[in-house]
Amino acid sequence: MVPLGLGSSLSKASVVPAPPILNKYTGAEAAYSLRKLKSGVTSVVKVRRTIGDERDFTASEITDGTLATWASGGDAFVNTWYDQSGNGNHGVVADDDLEPKLVSSGAVLTSGNSSRPAFHFDGSNDFIPLGDFSDSLNINNLSSFAVFDPDDVSSDESQILMLGGSAGGNKRWFFKTLSGNLEFSYAGTGNPIADFNTTANNDQNLVTMIAGSTLGGFRPFLNGTALGSGSVSVVPNSNDSTDASLGGQGGSGVWAFDGLMSEIIVYGSDQSANRTGIEGNITDYYGI
Repeated sequence: MVPLGLGSSLSKASVVPAPPILNKYTGAEAAYSLRKLKSGVTSVVKVRRTIGDERDFTASEITDGTLATWASGGDAFVNTWYDQSGNGNHGVVADDDLEPKLVSSGAVLTSGNSSRPAFHFDGSNDFIPLGDFSDSLNINNLSSFAVFDPDDVSSDESQILMLGGSAGGNKRWFFKTLSGNLEFSYAGTGNPIADFNTTANNDQNLVTMIAGSTLGGFRPFLNGTALGSGSVSVVPNSNDSTDASLGGQGGSGVWAFDGLMSEIIVYGSDQSANRTGIEGNITDYYGI
């Protein structure tokens, strides 16, 4: 028998890359990332450069130098974050002044843990409105996965993800930095009935939030670790007309987030059975 080694067919075999995450974990309501999440997806983001023109970019063009070359040594900003779920829930920024930055002085921004691409919310007024897709979601049967890297965790009410509901609204599903903590909130009527707080950090993080019968209610996870002592019972589901948003509250830019964001996936279902698989895919890619 010829020993395996240089020149053997097995040693030359190429490693087949894993399929995109949404190919395996199907049914997402909305999915945003600077990497490709689903087969058949082309452009993942529309970018505006300083001189004013815009163009779409694929995930590979963000990392292979195409985007940096196009930026021509200047800055470039996210105008549209495309929904890769196939449901058309794109995040479109209507005002140039509110667009988060993806390229700074010709260099694509990255998050520290993994050097993967990420874009930066300025903590002043940047935000991405996501429209009204969350109005039809059941707050008692919902899951979200988000990758972010905060710069400043000291400010009050720095919103990262909001699905419906302002402070006086009827449906709230959000997490935010709050005076040095991360706060995860879940409510059916008015103010949150469930707040789980944990010390915030300035690293890249994965936040998972799940509500459903598997957990007996609502439960947040930070980098795969469950927070709080237990789940919270379900609440009355009352839809709210306030738009979903990233980096600000309720599509208004209020409570602006200061930091980097890379990926958000939302399921209109309880993904407890798939949680560790989804989290594993995300943490492996981002090195969390």
